[in-house]
Amino acid sequence: MWLSLILVICSDPGISLYRFNKPPDSPIFIDIAPTTQSSAKNPVVRDIESRLDNPEKYNDLITYVHEGTHSINSAYRNKYGGRNNALYELNGKLAVALEPSITLRLVAESVPGVLRGSKYYLYMQQQQKYWNDRPLYIFDEWVAYLNGLEVAVTGSAPNNRDISKDIEATAEFFVYAAVLCEQSYTKYMNGRELRQVQAIMFWHTRRMLMLLHKCRKRGYDCSKADKILLTFRKSLFCIQLRIFTSAFLGKQWCKINMGF
Repeated sequence: MWLSLILVICSDPGISLYRFNKPPDSPIFIDIAPTTQSSAKNPVVRDIESRLDNPEKYNDLITYVHEGTHSINSAYRNKYGGRNNALYELNGKLAVALEPSITLRLVAESVPGVLRGSKYYLYMQQQQKYWNDRPLYIFDEWVAYLNGLEVAVTGSAPNNRDISKDIEATAEFFVYAAVLCEQSYTKYMNGRELRQVQAIMFWHTRRMLMLLHKCRKRGYDCSKADKILLTFRKSLFCIQLRIFTSAFLGKQWCKINMGF
């Protein structure tokens, strides 16, 4: 009886010690203009390519956009310097956010075991040797996957590519980003800095949901992504993370759009 009562209390997002303002509709963006001409037919490829001075060539357009996003992020991360990270969100929009004083290792260790997906070892463990003091690297990877998947819903998907893995990654990085926010929100001394991270999380989550919707309409296999999100919604091992995420993104919004 007592165990059941505890589970009911802990699983109710309305019973929460977290108090956040409603997230902004969008991050504070910096407009960045194209630096070169692009003749690419796909608008997403054209968007990325026109902001790359020396683009590398890849076998397919999704990888091209994914890696091109990393290149743009890196260029502006270096430009703004310090503890700033930069995320290119397409259409000339760049979001800049301050790194929290936590480690990628802490975030990785805090991910519930049931939510450690196929990319966990590579991105959350192996990359610690490069990005351990830059945990917003998780956002960097997430936006690269989101931008890459935009290619598949605005044109023809590459014949030799398993799109389901890219779709899965957008959901998997939602999980890792939620853990990142949960572990770092107390580290932001300036309210504006936390609001920017909150806004990026909200923006990326909505992009993920819209892309999943478009992928389903095109008949792409979304089953792996759906399984991740179902586990996030239902597993008893994710109760605390759900409560935090509901408060961080807005309880009513999460109830309507995320199902928790």
